[in-house]
Amino acid sequence: MISLAVATLAAGPLRSGSDTFVTGSHQLEVTYDIKQAVPDESIISLGDEKDLKQVDCDNDGSMVRLTFNDEQAAADFVNRSKQGDGPDGVFLTADAAHGCPMGNGQQQYIMRRIIDAFAIGECAQVRTASCQYGELIREGNISLASRRGDHPAHVCLGVNVADPSSCNSAAKPFPVFEKDELTLTCDSCFAGCQTEVFADVHLALGSATKVSGGFRNMLVNAAVDMDVKATEKKIFHCSGQGDFPHGAACA
Repeated sequence: MISLAVATLAAGPLRSGSDTFVTGSHQLEVTYDIKQAVPDESIISLGDEKDLKQVDCDNDGSMVRLTFNDEQAAADFVNRSKQGDGPDGVFLTADAAHGCPMGNGQQQYIMRRIIDAFAIGECAQVRTASCQYGELIREGNISLASRRGDHPAHVCLGVNVADPSSCNSAAKPFPVFEKDELTLTCDSCFAGCQTEVFADVHLALGSATKVSGGFRNMLVNAAVDMDVKATEKKIFHCSGQGDFPHGAACA
């Protein structure tokens, strides 16, 4: 979540805001209030590049290929990548929407230091190196929490839960006891706990000085619905003619 906040930098020395992303069936929100360690001119955020058409990266992200709408846009990017105002040069950042494509169809955040860049037609080839978030963030607070929106606000933790989004119904019946003619089945038995996931990080001097997280605002749902079935067992049967017991055969 620190990378997500870093990817939104380059909008002022004091950056506050929020962003959301989806994991599984849940929507999570990151809120941040951070102070940059470098001037605006030293951070290039790909989300702000209006003429950027495509981002490609090699396996480790050390080489980033940026395709622009025209040659002039590619040349302008290369020029800005070499005009950093700080002693540490220029940094390249991107959120997931503008990051490096991954093999699973998703995109990865970018937080790299630019080593060199050159333009080839409409493309800018950018050679980068890894960097630490402390090089970009001087101090601040970053929080992560599940939230309401198009997706459920809570994570469902439970046993035999049918719908994780509601966490309030049983998935299927299951047998509890069965012996001879007696059967005991739990028709609608479940236990579910809806809980909000959260994490808070405080940064100072390039390090995380305080980290906390866990679950809060928990709501527990549970039900027990038992079904008992007993079948009749035939003890003995007699058949025949005449008066009992002489004219009958019993089994």
